[in-house]
Amino acid sequence: MARRWQLEHFRLKSLELGQLTGAAMAIHAIPDAFLLKHTGVGCKHKTVTQFGTHDWGRGLAAHEGWTEVGDKSLIAGSGGRLAPYARSSYERHKPAIMAVSSVTFLDLAGDDFADLVRGLDAELASEVMLLKVPGFEGDLYSGYLSTMLEVLKRVDWSQPPTRKQEVALMGYLWDRYEGDHQGNLQQLGALLKGIGLELGPVWLSGVPWADLQRAAGSGVLMQLPYAAPKAKALKRLTKRELTPAELPLGLRATAAFLHATARAAGVPEGRVDAFVRRQEEGVWQRLGTMADRLRGLRVMVLADLPLLTGVMSLLDELGVRVEVAGIRGRTLGGEAELRAALERVGAAAPDGCEVMVNPSVHRVRETARRLLRERRLDGVLGSATDHNTISTLPASEVLAPIAGEQMFGVGPFRLEIGFPCKEHHCTFAMPFLGYGGVMMWVQRLLSAPRMWDAGRQVRV
Repeated sequence: MARRWQLEHFRLKSLELGQLTGAAMAIHAIPDAFLLKHTGVGCKHKTVTQFGTHDWGRGLAAHEGWTEVGDKSLIAGSGGRLAPYARSSYERHKPAIMAVSSVTFLDLAGDDFADLVRGLDAELASEVMLLKVPGFEGDLYSGYLSTMLEVLKRVDWSQPPTRKQEVALMGYLWDRYEGDHQGNLQQLGALLKGIGLELGPVWLSGVPWADLQRAAGSGVLMQLPYAAPKAKALKRLTKRELTPAELPLGLRATAAFLHATARAAGVPEGRVDAFVRRQEEGVWQRLGTMADRLRGLRVMVLADLPLLTGVMSLLDELGVRVEVAGIRGRTLGGEAELRAALERVGAAAPDGCEVMVNPSVHRVRETARRLLRERRLDGVLGSATDHNTISTLPASEVLAPIAGEQMFGVGPFRLEIGFPCKEHHCTFAMPFLGYGGVMMWVQRLLSAPRMWDAGRQVRV
């Protein structure tokens, strides 16, 4: 057993995406921002190709550039390439924000990139900043969060807030310009309106730099779980108290989010209780008996910690048992943090639920294989990476346990969630947060395709 877990440490992980990908995601979430990657030849697309898939094939060149340092430039000093590329990128794109990132091997060469970027910031009519995203530590979430904080430094927080009933959210994970996030923003606005408040800027949410800066005037600042690792830095930068809140995914977590926000804004608890009661009654009335079709299902869920917490809480509300929970990445916490987050929303992991922290693709695949053999797997909720891994299991192993029970759509169902997604796209508002998000989750669960659906009768 000890030998197996020693090997696990070195295996390719389910989320093998570093800080540079997170930084690119954060800059990508600001439509008038531009990312200049100071990097080697051939490295430019490897960290961000998923965004093209997420954005219905939107090209990376619209919001990124690269200096493509070769051997000669590395030996002579690569810093000389930065200024010309930054100037030409500015002339072509006229961004409000230009972020410059480097890579570890160039950082080790000794060039003073910080000083070069300070000069560009003074020269160009754009906010120019250097992003520190070393490849030897951190993950996607730490890169996203550190970039968000770097941008946040450019906001003027010196004046007191002027919009007392407006709520700004810090730490929203925006990974694509599609209907799921657009729907989430609508849900967040409706939730706050329901208790007498107004949604202000959401960091980050696909809105321009000028709109983000309005957060300084919001009377209430809420801190979503993705920002939790940098809570002290957020307070220091904003010079304000931030109230932590859960991601409003599922009924209990949505109620917890509303109560936390209401307390921060001084809204009477009775108003929140009445609103939550009306909304929950409406959800169950609309679901009718449809939710009964999900009860008793056994699933494996792989997601980042905030998303995993919300999904596990919602699945429990729907009567779906989570057999295995996989926490993707390490920045946001491990098993103890997951159980604490579930407890905060009034939920808990089922007895016997196995929790995997930053599992390898090998462990994901072998765990799914074991659950199939034990007849304990009806569905898998995870990223495209996880589904690609599990789908390589031989069909004979998957079909043998269910021979004679199902003739069409064989194997466990698959539901793409998190980052990256390959097949799940949203051409209209399809939220996964709030009360509308509950309806959408149920719809997706009911119509989820099977992982090994051949479209014909299966004989084993």
